[in-house]
Formats: sequence, structure tokens, C-alpha cells
Amino acid sequence: MITVKCPAGDHKFHSPYEAAAEMGISKQSLDRYRKEGFIQGYLMGNGYHFLEEDIRETLRYLAEKKLRLGNRNVDRENINISII
Repeated sequence: MITVKCPAGDHKFHSPYEAAAEMGISKQSLDRYRKEGFIQGYLMGNGYHFLEEDIRETLRYLAEKKLRLGNRNVDRENINISII
């Protein structure tokens, strides 16, 4: 995580791997979502980085649209419960 100081407040940027892990998806899926416009990426150095607020907003948006990503963790919990 990279913290960037600015007068409006500190911004916390996540690397693509950190953002993908937090969202529960692969890095390739994160890149696809960035290209499709689901999440805003900021070009820093050799690649894109993602704001913590944008990650939370994207998860909330996908859950509202009932896309697979928004319900992934709930599905995993239900699968684990049904097996036990």
C-alpha cells in the first residue's frame, strides 16, 4: 500500500495484487474490470494502482447489480456450510 499525502487528505493506493486480493478476484479480472470501467486505476510507475475508496465503491456497485463478484464471498460461505 502506498500513501500519498495531499492537502485534501491522505490517499491510500493498493497495488493490483493487493486490490485483487481484497476484492477476491484474480489480477486478470481486475484488469478487465478496469478496462470495462468498473474501477478507476491510476497509472503510477510501471502499472496501475487503485484507491481504497474506489475498491469499496466497486464492490458495493457490483453487489447492487447482483453480478457474480458482489456475491462471491456469500456463495463461498454457503458452500462451506452446506458441505459441513
